[in-house]
Amino acid sequence: MRKLFSLVLCVFMLLSFCSCFNMNPVDSTPVPIQVTYNPNTDDPGTDFPTAGLVSVDPAESVTPAISPRPDFTPAEPTPTAEDITPEPTATPTPTPSAAPTATPTPKPTVSCNPFPTSEEEIKLANKGKRFMEKLRSLEGYEKLDIKAKPGFPYLICVNIIQSCVTVFCVDENGNYTRPYQSMICTGGVDSPEGIFRTINNYGWQTLMGPCYGQYCTRIYKGILFHSVPYKTPHKYDLDFRAYNRLGWIISHGCIRLAVNDAKWIFDNCPLGTTVVIYNDSSSSGPMGRPVPIRVDKSNIYTRGWDPTDPDPANPHGTTYMVGSTKRSELAWADYYYATENHLWDGSINPPERPTPTPAPTATPEPTPVPTDTPVPTDTPTPTDTPAPTDTPVPTYTPTPTPTSPPTATPTPTYTPEPTATPEPGPVDIPTSSPEAPSPTPPSSHD
Repeated sequence: MRKLFSLVLCVFMLLSFCSCFNMNPVDSTPVPIQVTYNPNTDDPGTDFPTAGLVSVDPAESVTPAISPRPDFTPAEPTPTAEDITPEPTATPTPTPSAAPTATPTPKPTVSCNPFPTSEEEIKLANKGKRFMEKLRSLEGYEKLDIKAKPGFPYLICVNIIQSCVTVFCVDENGNYTRPYQSMICTGGVDSPEGIFRTINNYGWQTLMGPCYGQYCTRIYKGILFHSVPYKTPHKYDLDFRAYNRLGWIISHGCIRLAVNDAKWIFDNCPLGTTVVIYNDSSSSGPMGRPVPIRVDKSNIYTRGWDPTDPDPANPHGTTYMVGSTKRSELAWADYYYATENHLWDGSINPPERPTPTPAPTATPEPTPVPTDTPVPTDTPTPTDTPAPTDTPVPTYTPTPTPTSPPTATPTPTYTPEPTATPEPGPVDIPTSSPEAPSPTPPSSHD
């Protein structure tokens, strides 16, 4: 009975469920309920009503078509683990780091030299200030800017008529008035006057002639600082006659220098350095004009080299390495520091080959010339000497005596008494003869 009641309740609930949907009229016919009896589980003695029940084959069972209501939204099915597609994990966007702040490049500053303390250097510094005032008062040089520029530690002044180059460094006020060093030079009547800036430099350069120069720095067009000319681009082929004229005004316009001075400008004055070329016959400059070095023209082993060339192959050795340059205390300190640390050695022009040594000329040995052996001649037979004949003795002939004429008798005359004759005194005899004047030696010419 309880099973029947449960079955009826299920049917009622099923019908209630179906009434919730909007079904078509054709399909609204109730479907017979299929009841299946299971002999293994159902009690055969149970009073089970079978009236009105239709046995339905499971293969022929039809599921009624159910149309959803227009206002009904079916619930979405709960997704299973297999249906869930894992969403890709979002890659975190890196937080942009702040761009590093560019460190500003420090602006180059001018390195000033403090005012000197020694009395000699104080006088030199004051001379330099007066020199610059005088130079800027000359016509054409009023616009000379003596304010020091970063990266350019020197200013060069060339006095053509005095054959002197003076280098100025920065003073305590940041101006080019401190005399640094002076050098002997050779200019020419074609050397231009004015204010220039260096343009380029070369280890070797072909010059007029043609000839060649070492450590050249171009000033203006064809005007350069360079060494004394060489006949060929070899360090042992110096024009020694031109070197011994260093300090004369004989160039074609360039400024000739000794090798150590030309190389100093080459090494220490960057391109763009100010060069002032002027003429002042009243003064060579605040430091004066150096005395040039001369070479021995008679020494064929050394005369082809500039005595100041720093090349280790220089046959003059280190005797003249410092040259004839006049240096201030600052310049001497810089010179010693640079030479001890080999700061200027990297730019030395190497010789293309060693200095040729002339081979001694061998004295040829005299070739003996064979002489013909004289054929012996027959010794002549001596002839008999004839006996000497007796010489006749001359006879003496007496000479006749001449007869003297008779003499007159002389008249007696008065004879004066003889006077005493004075004895002669001593006579000065010269001990030496006067020297003859020596002849004047002839003058020598180059």
